[in-house]
Formats: sequence, C-alpha cells, structure tokens
Amino acid sequence: MTDTVADLVSAVKTEGGFDVDEATVLKWLSRRQRTMVVRGRVRKLLIAIGTGDGVTKEFTVENEPAPAFVSVAEILELKVGGEVWTPGDHSDITAGELGRLRLSGPGGIYAAEHNEGATFTINLYPTPGEGAAIQAWVVGLPLDLEVGQETTLVIPQDFTDALVSGAIATGLLRLEGRPDLAQPLEQIFNEACVEVRRRIAQQADRPRQIRIAGVNA
Repeated sequence: MTDTVADLVSAVKTEGGFDVDEATVLKWLSRRQRTMVVRGRVRKLLIAIGTGDGVTKEFTVENEPAPAFVSVAEILELKVGGEVWTPGDHSDITAGELGRLRLSGPGGIYAAEHNEGATFTINLYPTPGEGAAIQAWVVGLPLDLEVGQETTLVIPQDFTDALVSGAIATGLLRLEGRPDLAQPLEQIFNEACVEVRRRIAQQADRPRQIRIAGVNA
C-alpha cells in the first residue's frame, strides 16, 4: 500500500497525539523531507547551466532545476563540453588566472558559491570555449508537501515511516518540550537518512551490462 501525503499527516497527528492543524504538520513533514533528501542525496538531477562564450567564466545555477523541485541544494558534478571538471575553491581560480596553477589533461576546475536564495554562482578555470555546454548533476530540494499532490513526496516509500518519526520528534520538541521522548525518534530519522544515502550509493555503483551494437543493443 502506497502512503499518501494525507496518510503521513494523519499518522503524525494520531501517533504523536498532537492537537494541531494540518498546515503545521505539513510544515514539519516538509522540513524533514528536505533534510532526508539532502543528507541522503535522494534526488540527483542533471541540469543545464549555460553555454561557454569564450569570455565569461562565471555562471549561475538557477532556482528551478525540475518541476518537482524548488532549488538546488548541492552540486555533485560539473561537466563542460562533456568533460568532468574538478571541484576547487576560489583560491584555485585566482591561482589559475595568475598563471600559478598547472592543469594536465582535459577539463578544468570550478568553484561553487552558495548564494542567498538557494542559487549557486560557479567560477570556472580555464574560461569555457565558445559553444561548450555546461551541465551539472545536483541534489534538488523538493517542494513542500501538499495533501492531494503525491508528486511532492519524493523519498522512497519504505522511508515514510522514518519521515513520520522525524516529524513527531519535531512536535515533541516544539510543542511539549520533551527531548527525552523525541530522542529515540530522532535516532530513527537520522539512521534512515544514512541508510537511504547508502542504498542510493549502492545503486549507482551497481555493475551494468555493456551494450554492444549488434549483440545486445
């Protein structure tokens, strides 16, 4: 049986014994889902950032990576012209511009800065060539949960119970001031964040069959 957003709201109110409105519970659940998505790297999205013009070295990752997501939480990998670039910091960019940084092989380095308003500014060295497509694999922050809109629930279904535990822990802390009761539920939630990240990492590392033209492709 698939859990709906309404099911999760009901579970938090019933199991937590809270006399609160639906909007409050949705806020607790939404914040907990965002935490699980980021810590577990639950949803990785490939987004287009821009195209090199041979002059500009600074680009901005915009707020809307996909319809089900509201912003970018983390940049995992950057590609320029199909080549994976290496993450660095702003001192690396400066060193490159001053001729103090040696690069070998294809690609380059990038430094990403998290701006106010959940956007990133990316500086690149060397400056991307004209026409080079700039793309990034990112972790997207989901929209707030909404009753009747099941696409807002983006975590795997077998982790919804841990999501409920996290929301109940929030209620116990904020409404009743009971960290002693919240602690076991916090532990369940935190362990779920670790487990979902481990599972997703395993799926990414799973061996895949090579596709050969005329044989299996």
